[in-house]
Amino acid sequence: LRNIQSAGYYYLTNDIMIDGWWTNNGISRIYHPIESWHPPDGVVLCLNGHAVRYKTQFTGDQQNMIVVDKGRTFTLTDCNPAAENTCYIPSVDGNGKLITKEVDIYEIWMTSFSFSHKKSLPLFKTEIVKGGVLAGGVPTPDRLDYGYGDSHLNEDADSTPYLTAVKVEGGTFTMYGGTICGCLGKENGGGVCAVARVDWSGDKHSDYISTVNLLDGTISDNAAKNGGGVSMEGCKYTIDGTTITQNTAKENGGGVHMSLMKSASFSSSWYSTTIDSTGTFKSGSITGNTVEGNGGGIYAAYGSYIDVEGKPQIKSNGNGKNEPDNLYSQNNNALKVTGSLEGSDIGIRNPLSGQFSVSGSYQLKP
Repeated sequence: LRNIQSAGYYYLTNDIMIDGWWTNNGISRIYHPIESWHPPDGVVLCLNGHAVRYKTQFTGDQQNMIVVDKGRTFTLTDCNPAAENTCYIPSVDGNGKLITKEVDIYEIWMTSFSFSHKKSLPLFKTEIVKGGVLAGGVPTPDRLDYGYGDSHLNEDADSTPYLTAVKVEGGTFTMYGGTICGCLGKENGGGVCAVARVDWSGDKHSDYISTVNLLDGTISDNAAKNGGGVSMEGCKYTIDGTTITQNTAKENGGGVHMSLMKSASFSSSWYSTTIDSTGTFKSGSITGNTVEGNGGGIYAAYGSYIDVEGKPQIKSNGNGKNEPDNLYSQNNNALKVTGSLEGSDIGIRNPLSGQFSVSGSYQLKP
């Protein structure tokens, strides 16, 4: 992927592993560590039934497969939805809690190995999915080896392989096809994490609002602290055809988590700004997602505004109390329904204030 240097339409002809690489300067070989791919502005990538994977590291650090930078647009699609790929997905119990596996940790010294301790890591299981994939996750090993003195030899060190498939930082991400699966985000967003980019100069700021257009494809079997499938902070969004399913979150928003963006400058005086998240649900489905906390389907934090225009399916999502939990809204949010919700069960678990209007066919459950 790093060979893509300009805007255009690109089609994969084989699977890709994002990994470190070697170059030769004429004197010696130089190793370049693994890093995220930053698509040039205007790239349209067709997976063509293939898989893009990231050589996940067991370091406990957040990693991102693809980063859409401010002012850039990146489009993901798939031209071969009949192909089959393997995705390693986080295992969860019926309440949306991650299932772990005991892994042996060994210390390497010269050519010898010595057992250090056992550590619990998320258990990833194998799933076959149709079409091209951005696939996180790796088979959970029986053992991990770390070099002498490595901090991960400490029993309380985090070695979880955290990864988000697409991080949007003030750019535009559009999804027309493919599947994003098997990613485990450390904080917000397992499949997609979008945040506004605010650049400060004293008391002046330039805002780069991220835009997320989910128009087809599937975001499934991802996990994170908030927004297992999708997390949006200070963004504009359209969900019109994408399936968001079987994702899980530890705190809020199993399928989707949205909130406002807060930014501050501390140059000579303190200045701050906020950017709301606003968007539209037109079609597609948010089903079968779970959360340990609130909002199995959607968690709309303060500063999030939802306009339902079409006939999206938002149902069969739950929380850690075995309750139906399709939409959880904090106070002072707005839910506007101008289309039909026929076939959807939207459970509102907090009182709504602000704008709240309903038309068309709908079913609301307290």
